[in-house]
Amino acid sequence: MPTPAKKARMTAEPATRNRTPEGVKRVKTKPPTTRVAPRSLTGTPNSFLAQQPTRMPKPPRLARLFDAPRQGTKAARILELLTRPHGASVAELIQATGWQPHSIRGHLSGVRKKMGLTVTCAKNEDGRCQYFVKF
Repeated sequence: MPTPAKKARMTAEPATRNRTPEGVKRVKTKPPTTRVAPRSLTGTPNSFLAQQPTRMPKPPRLARLFDAPRQGTKAARILELLTRPHGASVAELIQATGWQPHSIRGHLSGVRKKMGLTVTCAKNEDGRCQYFVKF
């Protein structure tokens, strides 16, 4: 059961509910906080960093020239077509994978970036692009 004070607040006019006697709306403010730099666990500046486990460093990009895709996958088929002497057109790659043209071009970008291979494009006699992979 509400107390008499709560009843008075509930029945008060909405316009006067959050107003001070002068008619100015109340604003809730937070007290200012000070920022303090975190201390290390043992007290010395670099001891916390020394306690962190070390990670194995990534091999250099040239050392991991490319990770070959698994055999029988669409990515393996694309790489096989691109390594042919005359390369492959987007139409041939679409026929081999069933992907959309934008997916083919996105995969070629991934081949270039993630596998570290050089993908080149040259126009053939028909004016269509032939993609090649250079090792």
